[in-house]
Amino acid sequence: MLRVRLFSLRLPLLFVACLISNCGGGNNRRLQSISITGVANAGQVSFVATGTYNTSPITVTPLATSWYVGDPSGGYALTTEPFVVACNVPNPTVTAMAPADPQAPGSGSVSNTKMVVANAAILCP
Repeated sequence: MLRVRLFSLRLPLLFVACLISNCGGGNNRRLQSISITGVANAGQVSFVATGTYNTSPITVTPLATSWYVGDPSGGYALTTEPFVVACNVPNPTVTAMAPADPQAPGSGSVSNTKMVVANAAILCP
């Protein structure tokens, strides 16, 4: 009888400890990859990013990304707005990056955040 009682007291405590430590679940959702789609119109290209995650919903469009032409800076600021680039830009590559963790802040330092990166050529007709 005493053993049953001790076990029945430990089970609720174990459950509470599990909830506090986020065991058995939690946020394991991670961005796996980014694809970039561009549409040329009137001397410019409008880019939109799509993210692929490891859990549902698998794809997200538009993905909140930080956009760059050329080399990315040391920081990021996420936006879901299309990224519009003129066709006469000297560096013909656009870069989209987003944190792998969807719970990461909307802006911050690239050096402190695991990022997923994709590149696309700026092609104008």
